[in-house]
Amino acid sequence: MPKLFLKKLTTMMFVCILLLGFFVSTPTQACACGMLVAQQSKDIKMMGEKGVIVYDSKLNKEQMAINFQLSGSSQTSALIVPTPVQAEIGQIKSEVFDDLENMVYPPSNNLAPETTGAMIGSADNVTVLERKTVGSFEIAALKTNSYADLFAWTEENNFRLESEAENPVRSYIDANFVLNLIKLKKNSVESEINPLKFTFKTDDLFYPLMEVKDSRDSQKDKTLSLYIITDEELGYQFDALSSAQIFNRSYTKASLEEDITKTDEKGFSNLDFSTSKYYLTFLYTADYSNGGLMKLLGNPEMKTYQSLGLTYMNNTVNIWLVVAIIVLLLALLSASIACFVIYFRRKKMASQFADISIPPTELTP
Repeated sequence: MPKLFLKKLTTMMFVCILLLGFFVSTPTQACACGMLVAQQSKDIKMMGEKGVIVYDSKLNKEQMAINFQLSGSSQTSALIVPTPVQAEIGQIKSEVFDDLENMVYPPSNNLAPETTGAMIGSADNVTVLERKTVGSFEIAALKTNSYADLFAWTEENNFRLESEAENPVRSYIDANFVLNLIKLKKNSVESEINPLKFTFKTDDLFYPLMEVKDSRDSQKDKTLSLYIITDEELGYQFDALSSAQIFNRSYTKASLEEDITKTDEKGFSNLDFSTSKYYLTFLYTADYSNGGLMKLLGNPEMKTYQSLGLTYMNNTVNIWLVVAIIVLLLALLSASIACFVIYFRRKKMASQFADISIPPTELTP
């Protein structure tokens, strides 16, 4: 009986340890542009990021496409892509990135790199510039002066951000950026996720880089492959900061239009080229959290703010689940120790009784 009880206790403790590891050690997924996957939505994974910029300085126009290399099925985890002004958002074919990679590394050249607080804000104070569905994504373009108001809006509209989003996002709010909230739409199929394209007016080259630091920082995939196509040569500080693998390689408009995939398929747009000559720079980094690179790409300085302490109920529930599992583990451990003590005491008493010899009694007639 004690052995059977001990076996059951051991099994229960093993299950509790597995559950505890699931809640505590699950890494936060992140990407350079601002992918901030909520802790409670562990069914989404992010495998690095690829982006392309086409910038025409004479038109003050930028086309920015981001290939979100994610998989999963969560329809609540959201990411934020800030843009200086409201952008026209569409999608492009994922083959565009294959074409760009072939331009940088022709097929014959195998040199490519391996690659719980109280609500203090109000959703009514958030300006919704646009809500739309593009491909596999639901998108909301927002303007706000308060992270607390943004948090309230995301909670009411089921766009879930993790708590570490607060510090970097507030920097973009202070800089008066438009916040494009993006999440997978219901019943999205992984194979149908295409890169999103943002087209907007800007005086300077821009690509969003968010540095989200927390205790799980070392577990995040921070790889970034960025193709920058400009009508003027980039300054050498880009090469110095990022060790650009290709730097200011010149292409004609005709060659770019020939080499990069174009489509007439409904629901897709293309990269447009309006100048006769362009320059391609390819940046690859294993860690995009580079303050100098962030500044060169037009990001505001990441400030340190006092946290507002805003959390979602799901995170609070997770904390209480962890506490409950720890209490259960301690109870099981105490029961195991008690069982061992009782078992060995009984065994000792049994051996003592076995050593006692009782003389036979004589029966008198």
